[in-house]
Amino acid sequence: MPVRNALVFGLALGVASFAFLWLTTNLLSAVLAVATIAFYVLVYTMVLKRRTAQNIVWAARPAACRW
Repeated sequence: MPVRNALVFGLALGVASFAFLWLTTNLLSAVLAVATIAFYVLVYTMVLKRRTAQNIVWAARPAACRW
């Protein structure tokens, strides 16, 4: 898949999810969801995955905290 297509698809899903969440819940929930997506893309994907082997630990932590 070309990078441009993946970027457009991801952005479209992000905008659609923001709009859906805002319409069905409230603005705060939609903003928090966008902040979560941005944190995941910018911090986890762009920084941790490329610079450290600890990315598995950081990715598993939220799942472990739910139990």
